[in-house]
Amino acid sequence: MKMTIVTSTVVLACLATSSLADTYYKGRIIYTQASPDCSPNGPQVGNRDNAIYHPYKSTEPYSALNIFWSYGANGLRLNGRAFDSNLRALTSAESVGENSYDPLDDPNAVMKVSVFNPSPSNPSPAPPTIIVEGQIQNPWGDVPLNNCVVQFHFTGIRNN
Repeated sequence: MKMTIVTSTVVLACLATSSLADTYYKGRIIYTQASPDCSPNGPQVGNRDNAIYHPYKSTEPYSALNIFWSYGANGLRLNGRAFDSNLRALTSAESVGENSYDPLDDPNAVMKVSVFNPSPSNPSPAPPTIIVEGQIQNPWGDVPLNNCVVQFHFTGIRNN
């Protein structure tokens, strides 16, 4: 029952942040590289999770990457611009699960995302499928993992 409630809350929270007209991609993310700072408690190479990628558009002025795992989710958002090849500090980050929190509430937390494929990260017109590759610094928002950087590969299908 608890698992169903958490999963439903995560899905509803993510859907509530976008309208039906938003373009997003549902798919899978895999971590392909992880810096030594990720061990032993951070994400590991080969971890796979469900994810939603929202590319920046002028009518939808934010970029987002939402990652879902068995017991929770992280929503990573950058307002006002597309993800690009630079690691950019996130505008907001939300974690939902056993302990729901906003990692950026801690002034010592560092969370950044970059996307280096496709370039630009918001292809127009939106293709029916997309492959996104990039990096996440401190993907879980835990201060001890501030120097953890993982590379990811996301493959997704457009929502409409």
